[in-house]
Amino acid sequence: MIEERLDRIEAHMLQLIKMVAETNKVMNSFSVRMDRLEQRFDRQEQKFEQEQALSAKRHKELLKETRNNSVEIDYVRNEVSKHDMAIHKLETSN
Repeated sequence: MIEERLDRIEAHMLQLIKMVAETNKVMNSFSVRMDRLEQRFDRQEQKFEQEQALSAKRHKELLKETRNNSVEIDYVRNEVSKHDMAIHKLETSN
């Protein structure tokens, strides 16, 4: 009877050891996958930061260009207005 109990306990211990070994194998696999995912995430984060910096730079350049265009448009309007007045004067003087 004691012999049977010891055999069952031994069988259970072997089963437990196999289960723990399998769990460790799965955990190691998950650990490797998580490391890869973290590396990919870090690369994506770096890309995002670079894109964000480029977007901010482009935004500043576009704002500057828009301001320059506004100044140029105002200048052209003034010149057109001057020319219109000059044309009007010529038309009324004739």
